[in-house]
Amino acid sequence: SLRGTGRALMLACCSPSTLHLEETMNTLHFASLALRVRSQPVLLLDPADQLLIDLRNTIKELKNENQRLMHLLQSGGVPSSPTSVPPPADARAPQGE
Repeated sequence: SLRGTGRALMLACCSPSTLHLEETMNTLHFASLALRVRSQPVLLLDPADQLLIDLRNTIKELKNENQRLMHLLQSGGVPSSPTSVPPPADARAPQGE
């Protein structure tokens, strides 16, 4: 396989004899075609490795969002007291007592 970071070497054996002219011409033609082959490397990851990369990216995004929200809180862009947000259900007084 010629993919990835590997290198390929083409060794073409040509004969000066006219008896092997057709074979030599075919060899040179193939070598010229092989010289023009270009491929793009493809990164193949194990699903567990891909999950790890995705989770690290998610952590990075969440840290960036936390930094942005902290900056908003410190600059007064968002109220720092939870007066506009109702308290959690378990902190409310029980009804019917």
